[in-house]
Amino acid sequence: RHPEFVPIFVQGHADLTGRDLLGYAFARPSQADVWMDGELTQAFRAAAAGATVLLIVDEILRIPSMQLNVLVSALAPVGGEFLLKTGRLVDVVDGIGVVETLRVPAANLRVIATTNMGGR
Repeated sequence: RHPEFVPIFVQGHADLTGRDLLGYAFARPSQADVWMDGELTQAFRAAAAGATVLLIVDEILRIPSMQLNVLVSALAPVGGEFLLKTGRLVDVVDGIGVVETLRVPAANLRVIATTNMGGR
């Protein structure tokens, strides 16, 4: 573990969902729902708070294409920043939900992706 990096790990597999990456609202009986961050949102939230994050995506080729699109979109910098729409409702304006967008300076997020080619 490198002392300057906060490591966050995503295990790629065929059953990986957007919920695993982004997060979900967790229903609590008799209480308000709470948002549970997925691994990608955890990485973005830590980097947005100023940490230097090392996002490790293991077995990237096992990730289903829809979830891979989430990763590719989030990890394409725009104007020196990475942007992630988490799916978390943060406001309602004129009856329309506003979804949280995390903005991360590109310098705060590093990504390593691995795969096993299995003798190909």
